[in-house]
Amino acid sequence: MNQKMSIQRVSASIGACLLVIASSSNGAITEVTDRYTIQTDIIPSQSVIENTLVPVGAFNSFSHIYKDITNTYKGHPSFLFQLKDDKNGERVELCSSFVTDKVAEKIPPQQLKDIIAARALGQHSSGHVTTGDTWVYEYGLWIPSSVGENSKGIISQWHGTPDRTTVVTPDKKTERLSLRSFVHDLLAKMYFEKSIGYDKKTRKPNGYFVDQDGYPPLSLQINNGWFYVLARDDMSRVTDKTDRINLRPPEKGPVSSPGKTKHVCIPYMVKLKDIPKDKWIDMKWEIVWSDWAKDGSKILDQGSIKLFMDGKPVFSWKGYLGNNNEFGTYFKYGIYKPGASGISIRLAGFRQYKLGKGTEQR
Repeated sequence: MNQKMSIQRVSASIGACLLVIASSSNGAITEVTDRYTIQTDIIPSQSVIENTLVPVGAFNSFSHIYKDITNTYKGHPSFLFQLKDDKNGERVELCSSFVTDKVAEKIPPQQLKDIIAARALGQHSSGHVTTGDTWVYEYGLWIPSSVGENSKGIISQWHGTPDRTTVVTPDKKTERLSLRSFVHDLLAKMYFEKSIGYDKKTRKPNGYFVDQDGYPPLSLQINNGWFYVLARDDMSRVTDKTDRINLRPPEKGPVSSPGKTKHVCIPYMVKLKDIPKDKWIDMKWEIVWSDWAKDGSKILDQGSIKLFMDGKPVFSWKGYLGNNNEFGTYFKYGIYKPGASGISIRLAGFRQYKLGKGTEQR
């Protein structure tokens, strides 16, 4: 749901630092007050930031995104993300997956209504990318000196696009339904909270599960004094949210979830104190997402990651990478899952393009 609030001055304690942000009279620093749910909201074209991103997450006195045209990155305004703690908001991010009003007006009205009922707008976004190709992601990262040993958060992440009409039935069969059948037959007698199905009459779980998207297959994180990259694969076409696995430095992995549906590793880690603060870092990723059989029965090949920081190669890795879905992967940056002490981060200038094509892709 779109939320708006006018805030002229905000004070928030982030870590050991008191940050005071003012909306300047000349508009040099302004708060981004829109927030959207990309699965169900049609985005006004004028709300899209630099034609590539839309704001998602919490908006309250503890959660902020500021646009700053004084601290720019390669001619782009920067965006300062703030979350005060882990109790008043889970995320503030800019997201590459969305459907604008101009795209939505080309979809027949009843079909659009069904898409929104299924929470499946993401399947119609041009922000997600294909498997098997090499995709380049570039942006600027600025880590304030207030970010330290107690700071925590995911500051860049990639997500799979769920197929909201694929379900697991009570007898453990995976079924792909048509949009019409999912909305007008299945949702006529049940509803879903997150991935779990509930009978409309009894309001009790009925044994159905819907694809809700899994954990991010790739993320850049800060935690416990480490700056690191976490890579995953998820073998289930309908992700099993109960089969969990995580990994934190100094452990590298790979490790598997108890049910063997997920695998995770940390291909790169460095102490946070060794990362430059209060300056722009050029971030460039070259990523190939693993390809999957069309029916979701198996993974077909390995993916790969290359990371460059300020033009220098940081690491190169190959392995299974991504979620088992048909609709590709999309990007977000900002803050997700802050620690109790909060975190502030600045990012700017995002673009993505297919390597060798010479043109940006949206």
